[in-house]
Amino acid sequence: MQQNGELLARPNPDKKNHEAWDDIRDPMNIPRPYAMVINGLPNSGKTNTVLNLMIKADPVFNNIFLIHPYTFDYHVSDEDEKTNKDIVIEEPPDISEYKGVDFIALRYFPDEQFLKPYKKKRNLLIIDDVDLRQFISYSNFKKKRLNKLMSFCVSHCGLSIIITSQDINTQLLPIITRMCNIFCLYQLRDKNSIFSMSKLLGVSFVVLKYLYARCETLHDSVQIDLTTNTPYKYRKNWYEMIDPVIDFLTVGRTREEKEKNYLIFRFLSGESIDISEPEDESDPAL
Repeated sequence: MQQNGELLARPNPDKKNHEAWDDIRDPMNIPRPYAMVINGLPNSGKTNTVLNLMIKADPVFNNIFLIHPYTFDYHVSDEDEKTNKDIVIEEPPDISEYKGVDFIALRYFPDEQFLKPYKKKRNLLIIDDVDLRQFISYSNFKKKRLNKLMSFCVSHCGLSIIITSQDINTQLLPIITRMCNIFCLYQLRDKNSIFSMSKLLGVSFVVLKYLYARCETLHDSVQIDLTTNTPYKYRKNWYEMIDPVIDFLTVGRTREEKEKNYLIFRFLSGESIDISEPEDESDPAL
């Protein structure tokens, strides 16, 4: 038996199609599978972002599942869910914002048994403006099913998920947001909600408030990308890269002011820092 103090990497067959960032990948071609929340006011551009993410996906998604207020059954029984009874709507209603998209309309959330025939493909589930907080309040089974969808089904069933919401604080829950690895956040009217949003997303309040300050119009959005090895952790409108540390260094008229802002930012954003004076005045970190 090997005892060299290293963990052995063993491949997982369910994850062999997982993608990764490379030097030529488009910033909107997110490595799959991923779980994303897009939050914004009505008419801010959420659906347009979803459509762009589908267009920029390379290779394209093989299957697109859609859960929409016109298709979603808030009162589906636990018994129906356990057997996936009538989960697919054979003749879905006309949904104008997804006109031209070849989607499979669903009445409620899929599970691993439903997704099993699709697991070797690239699949996308869009959950469009559904009040998930209300839905899971009906039973513990629904809460467990949603939790398994966000965790196991994403990593083991080749499923990417995009959830859109108009008010992330009232429609979503930590069991959803803590499983997501990318957030697209449109301009807010109520800036006082940033603090509660930061706790829900598990993102530093200082960072989130700073990013929202970059939004100038209702249609501006910022992205927080927590995917593995991402080169684009913070962005505006997907293609404008943001480095909060560099930006904070430019605030202040003297070197001392810039250094102070830098340390304050790192401390408030949750980093463990050494507050002792640097030995070398030309320290490139400052």
